[in-house]
Amino acid sequence: MFASRWDQSRGHSGWGGSAAVHAVSDKPTGPYLDKGLAWPDNQNGKGHNVTALVLPDHSYAVVVSETRPGDVFVSKSLDGPWKQLGSIQVDANGFEARDGRMSNMSMMVRPDGGFEIVARSGAIMIGKNGILGPYKLQGRSVYSNMPGLPTRNLEDPVVWYSGGMYHIVVNCWSERKAFHLTSPDGIDNWTNRGLAYDPTTDFIRYTDGTVNHWDKIERPACSWKMAMSGTSPSRSLTCPRIRNWETTIMAAK
Repeated sequence: MFASRWDQSRGHSGWGGSAAVHAVSDKPTGPYLDKGLAWPDNQNGKGHNVTALVLPDHSYAVVVSETRPGDVFVSKSLDGPWKQLGSIQVDANGFEARDGRMSNMSMMVRPDGGFEIVARSGAIMIGKNGILGPYKLQGRSVYSNMPGLPTRNLEDPVVWYSGGMYHIVVNCWSERKAFHLTSPDGIDNWTNRGLAYDPTTDFIRYTDGTVNHWDKIERPACSWKMAMSGTSPSRSLTCPRIRNWETTIMAAK
């Protein structure tokens, strides 16, 4: 598990001082052993909105945004060491440059080997020359004028590819609900499929029958990428913000 965490005593507003950490488990549901800061010698581990992924050459990358400008760290092992490769570069491509800001971003490797980013703005960015880009904005926010989708307070998107479709789950923090969008090519023709989750319903159940209503579920479909025989199929897990952790879970080779 790769996560950003901060001192719980600071509450939600302490996220600006979050650090990227690493934890391991024999099972995706835990329990997890805390392995500490992912890059302790680089800005004291600073990192937020941690996204981890398997690269086309089967090495690994961890990307952080919001508190850093889309900084990318790479390693040949999930256990590190992690080396800073650089920062993501964006070409506005004639669109609003602010839509390409590295805020609450989620990244994936496309089936064609390119890279796709969706950030808080909902704008799609495509890169074809490696993980650092440059990425070209593909247009305005895909959230704009979408039927049934709230018009404000959307953030923390998660993007992935499965079942021949591209998917985004995006959270509306004021409604405490998330919405599921799909597209055939990951760029155009996004469709709102409805609620991805509603925390007021009894959908988080434990094996002993306990029902939990999390107040914050802000990255609900964490990406779990398994590297097996050169392929990286994607799966999704329900990963609420656990105390002050925001997580990406990956399975080792």
